[in-house]
Amino acid sequence: MLCRMRQRRTVSLAASRMGYANGVRPRIWRTWKWYAMKTLQPRRHWVAILVVLAVLVTCAAATSGGNPTDNAAGDGAGDMGTIIETAESAGQFGTLLAALDAAGLAGELDSGGPYTVFAPTDDAFAAIPSETLDALLADPEGDLTTILTYHVVAGEYLAEDLAALASIDTLAGVPLTITVEGDTVNVDGAQVIAADIMASNGVIHVIDAVMVPEGVGLPAAGEATEEPVEEVTEEVTEEPVEEVTEEPVEEVTEEVTEEPVEEVTEEVTEEPVEEVTEEVTEEPVEEVTEEVTEEPVEEVTEEPVVAPPVEEEMPVEEEPNVVDCAAAEGNFTTLVTLLELTGLNETLSDPDLNVTVFAPTDDAFAMLPGPVVDLLVNNTAARGLLEQVLLYHVVNGTYTAADLGGVSNLTTLQNETLVINVTDGNVTVNHANVTAADIECSNGIIHVIDGVLTPSVVPTMTITEIAATEGNFTTLSTALNLTGLNATLNEPGPFTVFAPTDDAFAALPEGALDELVNDTPALGNVLLYHVVAGWYLAANFENVTTLQTVQGANLTFNSTDGNLTVNGANVTVADIHAINGEIHVIDAVLLPPENETELAPPENETPVNESEMAI
Repeated sequence: MLCRMRQRRTVSLAASRMGYANGVRPRIWRTWKWYAMKTLQPRRHWVAILVVLAVLVTCAAATSGGNPTDNAAGDGAGDMGTIIETAESAGQFGTLLAALDAAGLAGELDSGGPYTVFAPTDDAFAAIPSETLDALLADPEGDLTTILTYHVVAGEYLAEDLAALASIDTLAGVPLTITVEGDTVNVDGAQVIAADIMASNGVIHVIDAVMVPEGVGLPAAGEATEEPVEEVTEEVTEEPVEEVTEEPVEEVTEEVTEEPVEEVTEEVTEEPVEEVTEEVTEEPVEEVTEEVTEEPVEEVTEEPVVAPPVEEEMPVEEEPNVVDCAAAEGNFTTLVTLLELTGLNETLSDPDLNVTVFAPTDDAFAMLPGPVVDLLVNNTAARGLLEQVLLYHVVNGTYTAADLGGVSNLTTLQNETLVINVTDGNVTVNHANVTAADIECSNGIIHVIDGVLTPSVVPTMTITEIAATEGNFTTLSTALNLTGLNATLNEPGPFTVFAPTDDAFAALPEGALDELVNDTPALGNVLLYHVVAGWYLAANFENVTTLQTVQGANLTFNSTDGNLTVNGANVTVADIHAINGEIHVIDAVLLPPENETELAPPENETPVNESEMAI
């Protein structure tokens, strides 16, 4: 019963956000648009977000009497506050709320989501040395953003959902490892000490440690300046000084001044004076002077000091390769970063290469749709797609600007063709302008362009446009238009849509489709059950078994031997890319729990043909 209450509350929340019943233009999941558009910019605001979530854990647990589940499903669930509202009601987060307001994040935390946050406690943060934490906060554009987004997952995952997973993707683009031992859930080694603390825009799981993704090291502030100094000071200034100044001096003084003095005086003064003077003063002095001052000095000062610097300076004079050239130019930061993500920086550093690179500037990448950038940069399952985009900018052979005037097309390393056009000295490549030419490097040449070149694998249409133009989504497209969701699925998103074919709609029982058409809110509810916020490729479902839909209820996924099912429906075609998300074609209409009994066909009933039912 409690699950049922929560489910209906979530449906109501989703419906009110969509606004389709009142003729208001739908607006779901604005935070995904915001997050995607910020992908290539530093995500420093996550600092404030994670800290507020961490401290909210204590407040929320106290409010619920120590039972977070009751807080999620109790009688007051309908009045459940957002993350910000919960912080304000606590009365002890004034400074934090002021910081969020100053950063412009309060609105996002008040309306965005859903998020699943693995929130370290205050004690967990206190376990980090204060100098280290200060160093991280002083450089929010460094490892801090990666560490914080490593604690945040898109979508709402309860403890029971996590128990069914082995890993889950974070906003940092690095998956978390989940292990269950008895009643204990561990996330990347950190223990979940309180679970399922619900907010209206997500869920919080409290953990007892700050998680650090592989490859990221915390700065060891303060460690290198304290202990080593004390050790060196003790060794150098105390022990060696006593040994040199005390024992050797006394010993030498006694031996030289007491016994040998008288004996030497007698021998040298009386008989051997003349003989010693001649032997020591004439021959030995000249001989020693020549040997010690002339030959050894010349050998030591000339050969070891002068020769080494000449050898060290030689490699610096080597000409940089195309990757080095791009990094040195200063306006290809995004390009170099993407090359590193795919490992193509190593490929294009090969000294035996001879290539021409059409290099988009940072401004060119900034003009791409935000969700596309989010897919290419943050979704590890899309690395192959990103590699194809980058290789589409590289051609075998060196072509100067003058050479380009003699060709009309060039084949790229991605095996598709670039169209070259030269008019009045202006060169274009697939309609992108060459703004600077002939940057010569050791293994090729670079031409700067003002747009990103997109091969055929890169999408150019929205989800709504694809549904309207593909021949097997006529019913789906019509239903989207009736509910106003066609406008929503034209927005940046990103969204993942499980799209039933016309045959799938035709398989509904007789009268079911007409019933939905006459009840627009119910039809919209069914359609939203096919939409998930975020960008999920088929490969992502190898590690994801459940996802919350925009409608509020969960979908269950099974990926076995390359075959993917959604609530038992087969994915017949996967990974149809749109500029605002992904489409997976399914062979059945998915019905949310409250509609499943009403619309499911009776046993042995023959489905009505779609041609007999008009929308």
